[in-house]
Amino acid sequence: MTFLKFRYRLGYESLCREVGDSITWRRFCRIPLDGVVPHPTTLMKLTTRDGKTRWRSPPPGRAQSGPSDPYVAERTATTPR
Repeated sequence: MTFLKFRYRLGYESLCREVGDSITWRRFCRIPLDGVVPHPTTLMKLTTRDGKTRWRSPPPGRAQSGPSDPYVAERTATTPR
């Protein structure tokens, strides 16, 4: 649902209303036809907790991710021959 909100520049209320009305959008969001669409405040809380504000900075006590960070795998560039 977050992708649809971003793609069509909808607010939370209008997003939930549109997903509730559209069979295609329900299928995209994997919400059954007889299922309940989440309330707009639920989406707001989830976005605030797990959204962009959480991932802007590293967790307390950890340095910026870099080559020496054990949680980040190094990538090697491969070029087609």
